[in-house]
Amino acid sequence: MFKKNFFVLTTLVLILLLLVGVTSAAEYKFTFSNYSSEMDKTSVTFRYFVEQLKEKVDDEIEFRYFYSGSMGGVTEIAHLVGDGTIDFGMIYINYYPAEFPLNSVKSTPYTGLKPDSIAKAYDQLKAEFPEIRAEYEKLNLKHLLTYASSATLGPLITKDKKITSLDDLKGLRVRCAGLDAATIAGWGAVPVRLGWPEIYEGFVRGVVDAVYGVDFNTTILDLNLHEVATYFMDPGSGTPGTLDLIMSKDRYEKLPPEMQKAIDDSIEEAKEFDIKLRAEYQTNAINKLLASGGVYYQPSESMLAELKVLGSTPAYESWVQSCVEAGYSRQLAESVLKRYKELNEKFDQESTWKSIAEEIEEIKAN
Repeated sequence: MFKKNFFVLTTLVLILLLLVGVTSAAEYKFTFSNYSSEMDKTSVTFRYFVEQLKEKVDDEIEFRYFYSGSMGGVTEIAHLVGDGTIDFGMIYINYYPAEFPLNSVKSTPYTGLKPDSIAKAYDQLKAEFPEIRAEYEKLNLKHLLTYASSATLGPLITKDKKITSLDDLKGLRVRCAGLDAATIAGWGAVPVRLGWPEIYEGFVRGVVDAVYGVDFNTTILDLNLHEVATYFMDPGSGTPGTLDLIMSKDRYEKLPPEMQKAIDDSIEEAKEFDIKLRAEYQTNAINKLLASGGVYYQPSESMLAELKVLGSTPAYESWVQSCVEAGYSRQLAESVLKRYKELNEKFDQESTWKSIAEEIEEIKAN
């Protein structure tokens, strides 16, 4: 009798433990993919978003993270999120020219100048133009966040030659990607397309004479170009906003309203965190550049004005033409570009962002 009762009791305890295990498991499970590393700034910002989200839903969620292309390469993540294979993903829209022709307005030069204004400008642009939103929606994607870049679209980096005139640019072989090619050609230099993994080696071996199109923080903190180059010129071309956090639209819409609100609120908090993170990385990058003997500079005002005319005109025409070829009207493309520049100018004026040049002056003064 004792053995029988003991067996029944043991069985009940095991069933109870199993039930507790089941009920304590996370109610919501999500996946995130980034073609960049776990240490990349976009990954750091996403994990901050997850922390805020867990606080709001009492840790009822679990996340699985896939980094460095382990779940989708640079041209695959958008489609993997769209078909529901993964829930969240970080994408670089310049790798998807056919899918995001209008959205790639964020990669045009001489539009936004400051990291804390580009995301605001884009969010308002997205709200005003349904065609902008439609490019995500047709892929079953929900756009969540535009990652801020550092204060220039990319310094023009040279090893030992300081660029002080347009003549210095003539014939210079410059690394580029996307619309950068039109800008570089407009400056009188020779665009050479090099992918991310090829930049450092191509620069060291002399495949290119200069590097352009990578934001200031990344050129130093990730690519370590300060180790092989001295001069970092700011051509005044602005800051890009082409890194984006996306989510499966179906997955989002199937969540209860309280979870949707928790995601939305956490994204807003992540936007603020991302700006602070970029400022911190900018300071770190500046200190590393100065410690290596590197020089960050702007050419004369007259040269900056010439660079803007020569570099923006062909880039804008190239972007508009790509939209026309994708089936949009020229009028719509030009309206999007015009409005994006207007919004950036508005938010740039409201910005309190400290430029690289301003921060360098402060560091040297102290």
